[in-house]
Amino acid sequence: FRMGDPSMTPFPQMPQVIDYAHNEIRCDWMDVFLGATCRFLIGTASGFLRLPSYFGVPVIFTNCTHFVPYYSLNKHDLYLPRLLNRKESGENVSLNEYMSPPISMFSSTKRFTEAGLDWIENTPEEIKDLVIEMAENLEFKRELNSEDEELQKIFRSLFALNTKRFISHEEVMKPYRYYLGQIRFRHSTKFLKENKNWLK
Repeated sequence: FRMGDPSMTPFPQMPQVIDYAHNEIRCDWMDVFLGATCRFLIGTASGFLRLPSYFGVPVIFTNCTHFVPYYSLNKHDLYLPRLLNRKESGENVSLNEYMSPPISMFSSTKRFTEAGLDWIENTPEEIKDLVIEMAENLEFKRELNSEDEELQKIFRSLFALNTKRFISHEEVMKPYRYYLGQIRFRHSTKFLKENKNWLK
């Protein structure tokens, strides 16, 4: 199911795909039913992202440029960010800086432009790899190997360090205060492996 509303560009006809955004069955209660009963959701920072989580449904969170929304993810969720680049030098912004204020709280194109930053959207291949990882997690309770687990530990340690920096931004973090200090989700293992320098 492709969720959304009629303002979105219609999908072409594809097998095993229902363009719910343009389907006659689209309504409020069906939104809730699909969010509650789907196997998992692939989404970004939109309102519908929250709905499956209320019912314990796993989420793949993709294509978001600011870090704050990740505080509300759960332990069975997977995270795939966009990389940020400095326009002048072309260098990637490190994960440590990406998670730190003020960059972590930028939520408009204008703010990124003013800071001289650009982003790289997630590729179809990255999203496909994460969908496979989620499916394997759900089907086989997949365990990480030692290298992947070490990369996740580095990510979690940076997350914990930067959480302390958010506490002073009370108004921004108010909706997420329950989650502060609780890293519960997992990063895309393949993304971390292919972007180890990002963790430095």
